[in-house]
Amino acid sequence: MIMIINFLFKDHAAHIEIGGDFQEFLSDIMNLLPSFLDKDGYRQVTTFSHVSEKLMENIDKIVEKYKKRVIEVYKIRSLFKQYNQGEPFFIIPGAISKEELENLNSYLVTVNDPDPEESRKKLEELKSQISRSYRFIQQSGLVRVSIGEPDKSKRVCRYCHKSTPEVTFKQIAHTISEALGNKTIITNTECDECNNRYGTGIEMDCANYHNFIRRFYNIRGKTPLKDGGTNFKIEHTADGNIKIGITLTDAEISEFERSKKNTGNFCFPLHVNQKFRPVNVYKALCKYVLGILDDGDMTPFQSTIDWMDGTLQILPLPKVAVLFPTNFHLNNPRISILIRTSEQEELPYSIGIVEFTDIAYCFIVPIQDDRVNYSDEELWNRIANFLPIYKPQIGWRLKDFSSDIQQDEIKYNLNFVQRSKQEDK
Repeated sequence: MIMIINFLFKDHAAHIEIGGDFQEFLSDIMNLLPSFLDKDGYRQVTTFSHVSEKLMENIDKIVEKYKKRVIEVYKIRSLFKQYNQGEPFFIIPGAISKEELENLNSYLVTVNDPDPEESRKKLEELKSQISRSYRFIQQSGLVRVSIGEPDKSKRVCRYCHKSTPEVTFKQIAHTISEALGNKTIITNTECDECNNRYGTGIEMDCANYHNFIRRFYNIRGKTPLKDGGTNFKIEHTADGNIKIGITLTDAEISEFERSKKNTGNFCFPLHVNQKFRPVNVYKALCKYVLGILDDGDMTPFQSTIDWMDGTLQILPLPKVAVLFPTNFHLNNPRISILIRTSEQEELPYSIGIVEFTDIAYCFIVPIQDDRVNYSDEELWNRIANFLPIYKPQIGWRLKDFSSDIQQDEIKYNLNFVQRSKQEDK
């Protein structure tokens, strides 16, 4: 007998499988949740609750009770330790459908809003607005999913169009790089040859470009992370804190003092020696969103693949919208793609969205015969009017990733804004 217990957060879903007869264990887990008496006086358990200090104390007691019999209790404790007090969650025993998962996720996303019902209504309106012009496809990373033909003997690579025995499909092809935190979204129809070529090419450049974020959030891929950059080191302490040690030049110290005096804020320059080509970052983002399509949806994107492979130039390239920080943190990368179904040729044929940790990218997936002018200064304004997720006023900025010139260093500014006395109250 296998028992499944689902733990659902707004940015993560984990399910624990336990073999044997562990009804007592399930009962103890469900006792973590609030309960009430129904009209007949029977105890009913709600599946919804919030992370609290008392909850963590009770989880520690469950770990102590079952640590020799149910090794999975350590996973449960590690999961809850990732979240702050007040974080909403569901605990649901048994199998759960994708539709139920999406509904519960919408509830968790909006439950702490001032008017949750209104927020959920707006969320549904947003989905409806998009659906009138675009087909929306998303993989949230909340559950493990494998995209494309499951039978290896029948697979045709979606990128090079080769099949067995000319190519093999032995490796696990992560749709978005493991280096960016993906453990759950897999593309079946990416052959080993393409997986290796992209992994050591455009995807390597994308991982290199995000190395500071990977270090800051301690995202581990296949290889260990370094502990810092040219002028800093990052340490993740056992109690979950982050320590950054920075070495500044005399000129940087003077600039720091000037900024502190004039604004009251602290700004530290960080330098990372890392080789990457900006256009490869853009290509990798496009490759990620193409990876979540069904095999039959790939035909219109052949010119995009040719551009990713370097056999076709698409010029000019549109700018990419970047939001950092997003003010919400994702434990699993989320990948979305919109494919136009209407005749609104003033909008791009396809738009991709890639989100991980607390950075988000919104970008046009370039295709050779797109009718829009990618250099049109008003293009992103039209997208903003149509796509509510992209609003410049909430911090999105447009960045040019069209250069194919190798960069050897990435510079960041680590800003600390002084809290006002009002905020401290």
